[in-house]
Amino acid sequence: MILEPSVDNLLTKINSKYALVIVSAKRARELQEDGGHALVEDTKSSKMLV
Repeated sequence: MILEPSVDNLLTKINSKYALVIVSAKRARELQEDGGHALVEDTKSSKMLV
């Protein structure tokens, strides 16, 4: 689970939570189907999830 960027940060770029979900779903589908390239180099996070 990605902790950053926060939903509040993303909502400054996309006006509604619904649109944010649609964009996220499209990107997830793209990564799953095409094996799309990652937009970040290092996927490791220094935050610990409990």
